[in-house]
Amino acid sequence: MLVEINENFTAKDKRIVRNDWNNYFKSLKRYRDAEISNRLGPLVISIYIKMGRLSSSYIPIYSVHNLCREFPYNTLIASLYLEGELISPQKHNSVYIQEAQELEKKHIYLWQEM
Repeated sequence: MLVEINENFTAKDKRIVRNDWNNYFKSLKRYRDAEISNRLGPLVISIYIKMGRLSSSYIPIYSVHNLCREFPYNTLIASLYLEGELISPQKHNSVYIQEAQELEKKHIYLWQEM
């Protein structure tokens, strides 16, 4: 949780945001600085924290990649891609858990539909 609320995310704030998301999705491991992911068989499930310009906001992006499909040029294309809501430093503490729960609901619903 952010202790000091600033206008923009500081480097320390960014670490806190990433840790908050990582603590909520404990089954996912830190992959890169702003991404947590896990491989389940042929599927790679990940959440990427996309920071806006000037670090004034971020959007959590949830994606699933199917490694069984052939991709051109050694790239991954998401089989499932969901963007969350825009979150500012002032809203992070009160919104990120709700946003994580919403992403979980959308994910479960989409898998049930398949």
